Amino acid sequence: MEYITFPWEQAGICLRKLSLAGAAGNVAAWILYAVLGSSPLICWGLLALRRKVSRADLLLLLLSPVLFSGLWFFINPSYLEVYLFPAGLQSAGKCAFAVTIDSVLLSWLLLRFLGNGIKAGRKRLLRSLELLLGVYAALTVTAVLFQGGAELLEDWKGVGMNVTGTDWKWISDQPLAEVSDRSLNLSRLFLIVQTICRYLPEILESALCAAGIRFLYSCEQDSFHEKSLGLMQELKKISGYFLGVILGSNICANLLQLLFEGYIYSSNYAFVFPFRQVIVMLGLILLSRFWLESKRLQEDNKLFI
Repeated sequence: MEYITFPWEQAGICLRKLSLAGAAGNVAAWILYAVLGSSPLICWGLLALRRKVSRADLLLLLLSPVLFSGLWFFINPSYLEVYLFPAGLQSAGKCAFAVTIDSVLLSWLLLRFLGNGIKAGRKRLLRSLELLLGVYAALTVTAVLFQGGAELLEDWKGVGMNVTGTDWKWISDQPLAEVSDRSLNLSRLFLIVQTICRYLPEILESALCAAGIRFLYSCEQDSFHEKSLGLMQELKKISGYFLGVILGSNICANLLQLLFEGYIYSSNYAFVFPFRQVIVMLGLILLSRFWLESKRLQEDNKLFI
């Protein structure tokens, strides 16, 4: 859970160390604390001077006091259990403050982005969508690597600790040590399969985002170019393939676990219904039909001219 508090906890630690470094360091720490806490207000003031303030920027006025209080508690984490949280919940308090700061900051960024996108031209809007899809895909892959890797490592160690217990049965006429060794390796192999199946929808969704970025990039010059047509057809096709892979991998994982149930230590049966991916696929099909219909109308208009 430590990654949730990044970078606010690290900033608090640095300010605390600077404050304890001496009188000059304490003054520098207070100055940096004031600058960081008031940075949203400074940003709002600059936007106001340039007459570019929108309703979304009101969140900057909220972000500043949240940031001031959050940084203060990150600099003095022991006060979390004194003023806000029960004893022993200091780490939970850090996560609560970090999530609150992130929620206000990201909400402002998203609303600001959407507000600018409404007024933007076609090319700028396409590039904004490309950027948004790229950031989403990168964050999804990063989350899968960190979360999936942590879960796999924890389960991997758990199998290694528990497989030496006394609850293993004899299989055929093989010695118990050989059965345990083979079952340990097989169990860990199935842990990898289970982790891949669990996060496969997010992985394929990121790949679909990459394909969507290619399509949007091809539309920057001409929305109805032949290359765009091919990429749209490819996008619709791979979305259907990805859906089939997600469902098929879930079925195969469950069947394989049933076949090897007596040889593996840990099994995890799941019914995966990728509701979000189904909506995305249907949306792509609908979008492709609208796009093809618009292309046909454009070609008909050229014939009249």
